[in-house]
Amino acid sequence: MTTSHNKLSYIIIFGAAVNTDGEPSGAMKRRVKSAVLASKKIQDVHYLVTGGIGKGKSVSEAEAMKKLLLQHDVPHDNISTENKSHDTLSSVNYCHTILKERNNFKEIFICSDAYHIPRSRWLFYIHGTPTRPIPVLSGRQANGQLKWIYYYLRDWIALPYDTLLTVLYRIHPTKD
Repeated sequence: MTTSHNKLSYIIIFGAAVNTDGEPSGAMKRRVKSAVLASKKIQDVHYLVTGGIGKGKSVSEAEAMKKLLLQHDVPHDNISTENKSHDTLSSVNYCHTILKERNNFKEIFICSDAYHIPRSRWLFYIHGTPTRPIPVLSGRQANGQLKWIYYYLRDWIALPYDTLLTVLYRIHPTKD
């Protein structure tokens, strides 16, 4: 267990779909499992799970990931949730705000699928926050090659747009 006086290593796990029955998707399970496996080599770990409630869903992505972490015997006190975000950009902005307010991190790890890590890390970098990657166990086989290519293209297309919005946010931050 960690205390508030310690500098922590945060593992930020980016959300993935929650099924209509509230159960986590395969992508979410892979992300949480990968974070837990990676945490065994990191000291003073605290998890920050991020993701809001999708359309037609009753459980936020963050709450579903928290439940999975608890099933992996992660102590409740070592998990924080961010459940207001609705996309990668808002996840980064909300998580950056949380980390800035706490000011107790020594390093930050980003845990997401391989196609998603470059954009997520870049957006944190624009905020002035360096990160390290935790790649997720591959879902390429489960999703198929075409869907995987689509995910990569979607993330690269979103990169310049999210970059511009992040720069503007840094210039004129909004309050929630």
